[in-house]
Amino acid sequence: MACFLINKQPTKAQRAGIDSLSNEGSSNYLVDQVNTSNTDFIIYVKEGDIIKFDATITVTSNHPFLLSTEVDDRDDSAQIGINEGWDKDTLTLNFKGSAGQSFGAFSAKGLKLVVEGNTNDYFGKGLSGATIVVKIPKESTFESDKNIITGNVTLYGATSGEAYINGIAGERFCVRNSGATAVVEGVGDHGCEYMTGGVALVLGKIGRNFAAGMSGGIAYILNEDLNKNHFNYEMIELETPDNQDIDLIKSLVEKHFSNTSSQIAEKIIKNWSFTKINS
Repeated sequence: MACFLINKQPTKAQRAGIDSLSNEGSSNYLVDQVNTSNTDFIIYVKEGDIIKFDATITVTSNHPFLLSTEVDDRDDSAQIGINEGWDKDTLTLNFKGSAGQSFGAFSAKGLKLVVEGNTNDYFGKGLSGATIVVKIPKESTFESDKNIITGNVTLYGATSGEAYINGIAGERFCVRNSGATAVVEGVGDHGCEYMTGGVALVLGKIGRNFAAGMSGGIAYILNEDLNKNHFNYEMIELETPDNQDIDLIKSLVEKHFSNTSSQIAEKIIKNWSFTKINS
């Protein structure tokens, strides 16, 4: 899949099929479906606006990766004309289906990728500023906190951005994360392994050997049945959250609900019972 973003004016040929993609935003945006051998779509962007469109995952590959290569801060006429990159969530891509390996890898700031379905291993690998979301389909009846929705090694080596995962992640969640913020409803073994920065909020159970080699960042675990034997204490300590932590946790839970409509997050918000420490 080849995706290009340019700030030139569209040709008449490129205008054909303008209504072929569902889009939402200002008239400053133009989304064209271009039927050539190596280009799937071209997007013309003006600073300060947003656009959204829907797509169906037809192959299990990393659709947005090449798109992110064009969202950078180079001063090039064939690139986005915004020196500092896009504003947060400028372009939202809504996908349905089962995504393959490394979906959303290296996704840049300004992109928001939403998968209604499930994702495979290495979801959000090397995340670089984007917002990525995987959530259960609206018609699903299973409990999100009892089912795996994304595979192993989610957010491997992520440096920035946000991830909201409406279910359980497999093993080695957030391994080597150095700056991304993530909310998930349960993780497998070796969660937050070798993490050096960023924030992980787990709204459920953790597997064995949690936080092994974790030298930085913060992990919050909201689970009344927490098994403290599952932690690797070689480089970490357990603490009671202070007022600043409580504010951050609540904010993240609210964002998780806003992005995923998670029943787990909704229940936590409705029954919020943290008592702040008197300063």
